[in-house]
Amino acid sequence: MANIEKAFNGSELNLLNVDLTKLSKEEIEAIQAELQKRSAQPVAGLIIENMTDAINRAKKLPKLIPILTDMVNEDNLSMLVGQQGIGKSGWMMEKSLAIAKSYRLGYLDGELSVRQLLMRYPTTKFPPTFFRIEKDRNIRSSADILTLIEAAVEANRLKVLIVDNITSLSNQVEKSSDAGTLMDRMNDIKMRYNLTLIILCHVPKLYSGFQPITLNSVQGSARLTQLADSVIGLAQSARDSSQVYLKVLKYRDGENRYGADNCIIYERGQDTQGNFTLRQCGFADEKFLLAAETQDEKNEKIEQAKRLAAQGMTVREISQELGCSPASVTRYIRK
Repeated sequence: MANIEKAFNGSELNLLNVDLTKLSKEEIEAIQAELQKRSAQPVAGLIIENMTDAINRAKKLPKLIPILTDMVNEDNLSMLVGQQGIGKSGWMMEKSLAIAKSYRLGYLDGELSVRQLLMRYPTTKFPPTFFRIEKDRNIRSSADILTLIEAAVEANRLKVLIVDNITSLSNQVEKSSDAGTLMDRMNDIKMRYNLTLIILCHVPKLYSGFQPITLNSVQGSARLTQLADSVIGLAQSARDSSQVYLKVLKYRDGENRYGADNCIIYERGQDTQGNFTLRQCGFADEKFLLAAETQDEKNEKIEQAKRLAAQGMTVREISQELGCSPASVTRYIRK
């Protein structure tokens, strides 16, 4: 079996030394049998292991820690998408307030000036671990925004970073190559600092209106959503102008609980102190939310609202019962 000895030089397989055309059937079978016994051989820059070993290694990993339950986990790169003015910033700000109670959080704000921020959140008490970030336009820097963000993450020991919105990072997200480069760099920052990243992104006007929100709706190249661990969508309900709904478009880490058949409904409004808020008020199928209410349905809802009001229920209780906004309930009762 001289050919087999040439094929295996110690632990290495080296078929370059063997004339394969001269191997007998027995020699080929012997080489194949020997290969079956060999473990994976390392290659610099790659992880190569037996599939069973990979599964066993995965079993030993720590449990996933949710940042937003069933939507975003620690160390994820996620996206929140929706048409302009739908309430993405408001929803993200409310979630960030809760997240910052457990993590040092940075909010890169490319949407609101501090004056506008004051108008929207005049009395909100922000945790000391909630940091707002904006580019200082009074200082000219040769560093690009991602280099500056990385420095901010390191200097402030941030564990969560919200980017509102993606155009704060780059205006060149339409091209696949530019989008891929951007997401690769963001992923690199995420992994280097064990960071959780959530990036807000608009959907084009083409997708605005009453139609299902999908991954194809996202502004720019498909590379953006391909490289994200999860993607959350906010869209307008056709049944009530004051309501929007949330749908999880992608969730790699488990079962998607908030797909098209179980969207979360939110109502735009203000809290008792005048701060902007999105109040969760139920769940519904996306097809139902995008189907305009018929006149018969509206008449039935008006009669129900009047009947429940006569029984002593409050406007807020009736709105929860009927799945519509308090403003709509007030109009129904007055009709």
